[in-house]
Amino acid sequence: MKHLILIFSILLVACNAGSNKSNNSDSETEKPKVMTAEIYAQDVYAIWEKSIIDLDNIIGTKPEFTDELSDKVSKLKEETIQQLLPYGKEHALQTEQDQKTWSNKLVMKMDKLASVPAWNNTMNVCYKHYIAINTKFGSLIASFNVITQYADYALLKKQLPDEAQRLGI
Repeated sequence: MKHLILIFSILLVACNAGSNKSNNSDSETEKPKVMTAEIYAQDVYAIWEKSIIDLDNIIGTKPEFTDELSDKVSKLKEETIQQLLPYGKEHALQTEQDQKTWSNKLVMKMDKLASVPAWNNTMNVCYKHYIAINTKFGSLIASFNVITQYADYALLKKQLPDEAQRLGI
């Protein structure tokens, strides 16, 4: 799984070669007035890490799969998406070169994700447990692994066009 994340990180940089400017909705997340590549990467990583910890708090003990459990995880995912969207909007406003720089900074931050205990538990232990029980729920869990794509509209449009359309991007 660690290799999969490294490969994803490399693909994130490679897929971000071209980009279109976009805009999207408001969020409750406060962000600095002047966004830099470092602030973008730090904040997006922090949102991702918190979502993984929150996910681990929900599924980390492998409770019985229920619709209620699935709803909790879906709600967490949507809340995380809403926090990431303003960063995607800021990212989209940058020049193509700056977008690459911002994405590269994020990839460097994401390099430490394997050292997050909650990530290891959710993506290695819980994912394997739940994918065997319910593939849709397993896929929902796995989607947190790449949720930072919501902070890069061009990447989101390329990898999840239906989601980009749902969000008006």
